[in-house]
Amino acid sequence: MCTPVPNVSPTTQYPQSLARAVALEREITNLCAQINAVSYRLLQLIAELELK
Repeated sequence: MCTPVPNVSPTTQYPQSLARAVALEREITNLCAQINAVSYRLLQLIAELELK
């Protein structure tokens, strides 16, 4: 007969892993925002150059 697995949430089992995942998600989101901002600025400069 199988014994049931105790009802333990992932945050209880892996608090450091979860904290690291949250930190990585935050950093990835921040880097994506920076990439988008720089790409937008690059396109602005290219458009300005083409108008001259």
